[in-house]
Amino acid sequence: MLEDELGERPTIDCGEANVMLYEGRTVYCQVTDEATGDVFDVKATFSGVTNGQWRFDIELVETFD
Repeated sequence: MLEDELGERPTIDCGEANVMLYEGRTVYCQVTDEATGDVFDVKATFSGVTNGQWRFDIELVETFD
């Protein structure tokens, strides 16, 4: 999803804690655009699994909830 928008695969850092995933679970991450070095805070909400692929809805956030 972000790769299509940024033109290349970004680096995503959601911290080192193990997170139990379930539908509707939200985690906060930082995304680094490799082309510019810009870092963005994002909210990733787990929306399920399809054919073994995890699905997330990603949203840029101004401040954390």
